[in-house]
Amino acid sequence: MQDALRTALDIVAVRIREQLGGGVEIAGTRSVLASHLSERDLVAGLLADLETDPDELPDRVLIGWGSGATAVSLSAASAAIRLGLPWQFLDYSDREVNGAAGSAVVVDPLAFVDRRREPAVPHLVRLRLFHELAALVARRGGTEPPVVLTPEQADALRDMTDLVERGYRAESAEALRQVALEALVRRDGTAGFALRRYVIERYRELCGRLALPVVKCARIKTPILRTLRDAARDALADAPAHSPNEWVASDEVGAIEEFGNAAHEFRLSEVEQAGRIAASLSAWDGVSATEARLQASFSVRPAPGPASRLLAVWAVGPKDDGETRPTIARRLLEDGPGDAVVGYLGTAAFPLTALLIATSASSEAAEIQISELTSHASTTPCTHRAVAARRVDLPGNPPDRESARQEIHNALAEILRDGAEDVGGILVVPTGSKPVVLAALQELFPALQA
Repeated sequence: MQDALRTALDIVAVRIREQLGGGVEIAGTRSVLASHLSERDLVAGLLADLETDPDELPDRVLIGWGSGATAVSLSAASAAIRLGLPWQFLDYSDREVNGAAGSAVVVDPLAFVDRRREPAVPHLVRLRLFHELAALVARRGGTEPPVVLTPEQADALRDMTDLVERGYRAESAEALRQVALEALVRRDGTAGFALRRYVIERYRELCGRLALPVVKCARIKTPILRTLRDAARDALADAPAHSPNEWVASDEVGAIEEFGNAAHEFRLSEVEQAGRIAASLSAWDGVSATEARLQASFSVRPAPGPASRLLAVWAVGPKDDGETRPTIARRLLEDGPGDAVVGYLGTAAFPLTALLIATSASSEAAEIQISELTSHASTTPCTHRAVAARRVDLPGNPPDRESARQEIHNALAEILRDGAEDVGGILVVPTGSKPVVLAALQELFPALQA
């Protein structure tokens, strides 16, 4: 096996030297045995081999892309990421378009990244991890910080972290609301504590804006939401419609009281319940001026609630019509995306958005899968709350990677234009034409941090 591998590497060594500027020699070969062709087992096998001698870790990882199982190449990239190693694909799949004489090309899916467009920044903003972003900006690992913000971004971030700090001290309802939203978005078990205190402070502020002869507010002896709601209900008879008493006695605030009970056990909140409460906060108070400035400076909207939508992307081949084996669509609907994805999203009843990538030869098969997705409510027992599907048709058969990138870019931009903050996870199914899968990977990374 190793002799055959060395022979194959010697054949492509010329192409590698051309791409990397020469001076590359095949110094040795190693084979890794994985117990199964799953990402978990492949990554485990690669890590076990690479971590045997940490002093011998490479400075750079080139991953072949063009033959063998796509899952193996993607697992090698996952292993490199886990080890913090720079990685790139050596793409020789162009032979499908240009023939056997086509040269290999080094492809870096993260080539768009620079310090001002660090992909972690929009992710942290969306998840309301403002203090973590501030710490990343302030970190000094060399002569410069790993992330550089514009003056407007730095000011907006400082204002937001100050507001959250005031929330920890319960200084205002708006500050407490930011603390509660941070916890709700991450389904933190402590969200109920901040929410109940937020209701009490908002009630105080609402009462403070009104003249007491006009509206009789309940006296807050102790900051306990249940006690306040009981007193507010007793005072309802003396209060006009739309008073603070009516608000605090409402079913929406009652849901917060019930939600807060779980905080005593630090239980993770249910996604749907947390989403409904987050929607109530937005309906009551809208977006604060501090949050609006942050959103404008980063061009990213902090998530208004927990994101649970799954964006699944896969290429459809001409034989993927369900005649000989279940389609990807059918397997997603009936079997789900796997325990790891469900655990990350926090629910098995997630909304699903599917992007199917087809060619002229597979358009019929793609249409069959879209029909399976959109008619799932009556044909399968799946628990997905909503399913949306979109098909993108690529020119050429097989398509070239650059044309595929442009079509996929346009489709992703449309999907994410109004709902990027709702996407809680992305699933790329490694099936179909390798140039298409690579094009999808190249476009997904920048699309999600735009």
